[in-house]
Order: sequence, then C-alpha cells, then structure tokens
Amino acid sequence: TDTFFFQAYDPIVLSRYKIHLPEGMNIKYLLLNSLAGTQLSPKIFLDGGKNVYLWEKRNIPQLFVEDNMPPYEELAPSILITTLDSWNPFFNWWENELKGKTDADGAIKQKVAELTEGLFSVDEKVEALFDYVKRNIRYVSIDMGKSGYVPASAKEVFANKYGDCKDQSTLLISMLREAGALAHYVLIPTFSMGNLVSQFPYPFQFDHCIVAVKRKDKYQFLDPVHEYTRFDYLPENDQNRRVLIFGEHQAVFGETPLAKPEENAVIYKSKIQIMPDRSIEVDSYRCYSGEKEANVRYTLASLAPSQIKESCEESINKVFPGAQLTDHGNTDPFDFKQKLKTNQKYLAADYCKEAGDILIFQIPDLDIGVWCAEIGKEDRRYAVLHTSRYYRKRQVVFNIPKGYDVYHLPPEIAIKNPYFEYRSSYEQKGHEITYKAELFETAVRIPSKEYNAYRNYCQMMSKSHTRYVLFKKQGN
Repeated sequence: TDTFFFQAYDPIVLSRYKIHLPEGMNIKYLLLNSLAGTQLSPKIFLDGGKNVYLWEKRNIPQLFVEDNMPPYEELAPSILITTLDSWNPFFNWWENELKGKTDADGAIKQKVAELTEGLFSVDEKVEALFDYVKRNIRYVSIDMGKSGYVPASAKEVFANKYGDCKDQSTLLISMLREAGALAHYVLIPTFSMGNLVSQFPYPFQFDHCIVAVKRKDKYQFLDPVHEYTRFDYLPENDQNRRVLIFGEHQAVFGETPLAKPEENAVIYKSKIQIMPDRSIEVDSYRCYSGEKEANVRYTLASLAPSQIKESCEESINKVFPGAQLTDHGNTDPFDFKQKLKTNQKYLAADYCKEAGDILIFQIPDLDIGVWCAEIGKEDRRYAVLHTSRYYRKRQVVFNIPKGYDVYHLPPEIAIKNPYFEYRSSYEQKGHEITYKAELFETAVRIPSKEYNAYRNYCQMMSKSHTRYVLFKKQGN
C-alpha cells in the first residue's frame, strides 16, 4: 500500500509517481481530489520484465495556508495504491495480532473490582473505568516498526502505567470487558487528516485508536488519551469521522457522532452594580461543557493557585485597564462528576462615561463567546472548517444608577442563517435591566462559495455588540 500526493505548499514543475511491479501482480488505485488536467488513468507498460504504472503532472499550482482550512489530505490531489482486493486481509491480520492482548490478569481484575464496588449500572461502571485509565495511564507514543500498529498487552500497560493510544485503549477494553461491558477497538482518522475512504481497502488511513462500547443498537465512543474530557463528551478531533470498529467476530465501518451545540457550551451569568461614582462591581461565573470545559480543566490543573489568580487579573484588565480582582474561584478540575465552573469578582473604577446629563454604560466583555472563524479576508480559497458546533449563553443583570432614568436600551437582535443563530435583548424590570444573548453554531463546514454570505452574517452579529445603554439624570 502507498499514498502519493501531487500537490504541495510550493509550486511544482513536475510531479511523477512510478510503480514497478512483478509481471502478473495487479494493483488497485484510487485518485482523490482531482486537479484539472491530472490523468485519471496511468500509463501502463512493460519494462525489463516489470509492469510499470506511471502518473505525471506538470506545472502544478501551490496550495495556500488558510486558518480553519480542510486538512491537506482533503485538498491535495493524491493516489491511493493497494494490492489488497478487500479489507479482509487487514482485518484478519490485526485480529490475529490482538489475540490475548486484552486478557486481564489478577492485578487488573482486582482493580476493576475495586473501582466498580457499589456501582450497579453499566454507565457508572464504564465511567469509573474510563476515568481511571485516562487519569492514571500516561500517554507515551513510540511508533517504531511493528509497535506502530500492534498494541502492548493490557497486563504490560497496567503494570507500566504508560502507553500510546492503542495501549490505553487495550487496557480500557480489558477492564470494561472484565466489568461486563461489550467494548471494542476503533481505528479512526482524526480531524487533522482526511476522512476514511471506506470503499477502498487501504489500511493505513488511520492515525488514532479509541474504544467503542456497544449500547443496544448504537455505540458510545470513548477516547482515553484525552484525560481532561468528561465521560459524556467525545473530543472534537474524534467527532463526525468515519471509523473502523472491530466487533465480536467482524470489523464494521461506522461513524462517530457530531455533538449538539448544547453539549459544547459556555454559560455566562453576571451581576453588575453601577455605583454613584461611575465605577462598577462585577460578580460573574461561567459553567462549561464539552471541549471548552476540557481545555479549562487542563489549564486549571496545570497552574499553581498564584498563577490562576494572575491569569484572572490579566483577563479582567483586558476588559478594563486598572480593574481590581476582589475574589475568584473554581470547582475542582479533577472532579469529573460535576461540570466545571469558575467565578470572578472585580471592581472597575471610572467605568461609565458621562456626556452632559447622559451616563453611558456598556456591558463589559460583551463579545465573549461570539466568534466567527476567519472573516477578515474578503474571499477564501478553501472551505471554513470547524471541529465541532458550539453554544454560548449569557445573562447579565445590572441596576439603574441612583438618580438616573433609562434613556435608551438597544433593540432586540435576531440573526438566523444556515451557519448560526444569534439573538440578544435588553429588558427592564423595576430598577434592574437584564441582558440575554444566545449563540448556536449550527454549521461545521462553510464552502468557499458561501464564504461571503457567512462573512456578512458574522459582521452583522459583531456590529450588534457595539451597543450602549444610556441613562439620563432625573429632572433634566
């Protein structure tokens, strides 16, 4: 098997791919991402008793780098080559190499019994074992020779407390099976490379190994490499990918799910007190889920308490220079039973601005969580690609300053399109005003031909944030 790419990030004068085969040997080939003028069929001829296949292409333009672009494998014209007639030889080879790898010894059985003691549901047991492997087996990858494809045994991984993705998956499968769960190996091409071409028997399209647990008529996928991801969320790089699942007696092709926006969310809530001296006191907290939660867990777990405080101070000073942090906190980043939450309190002096008898106020950090990928350029060569979908919700309650009446509240905004849905509103009740905003990101891929429409919607949403609440002095 082999892969050849005709195109690169530099212009190419001549790209040639030539294969010499023993007479009588046949190959299968598949051309992907066809470039104008590229030969769909090779020149085939006999040379010195060898069958020769030859592809040539001249004067190939370069690929350009754009942020949030599709992976190289989905853009560059390439040829997949194999001498396999079907996937079966690979299935049989790997199944044979896996024999005995997941067998549990006494130490593994004892640990499974310890971790699942008092747990009755399959979910509870799977979660406990998943959390153990992801937190206690250190990821170390040494892909040399056969070890690049064949995992170590569960007994070795458990004893050594380290391994790569295949090794960690082997131990997790061993422990899950010991606990009575139907767990299987899954080979997956992650988001950073092209998706699986399942109709062509080319075995080395994968760069990762994860685990599938059979649940009635569907699978739950688990990735033990991602130690800060909760049990109920599959990491972004593993989502929406075609995969190969090694089931009970056969290998089957499947697809990992794409998380709903609400599963990958940040919820912001703030209480703001506008003081008579135009300063503000802000009490805010955030609740995370999905990929953002995993990233924040990692950050909090990596920092000393003094560094966390400094990070909070830096973040509020980006909002308003000179702001003073008065309190901060977070839930335990190693407690995966609850969603991660953080909170901050700070004081910003001289925040509101005066214009005669008008007091001007804008909610701090109004654009937090409202983001569109790469909309600075007028045009794009390639599609805009997101790893997953997101949901952001914000609620801010603030008071009407003493001695003032509401003079102006920004109007309600509602933007709905094929790429995202955004809405925001201000509502007065008594002496308080409540701001609410929600953003649902619904598209993970925006084709280049739709980029201008996407960009216009994003700019419309961005401009809606530069809005002010105006108060007027009473009696004027």
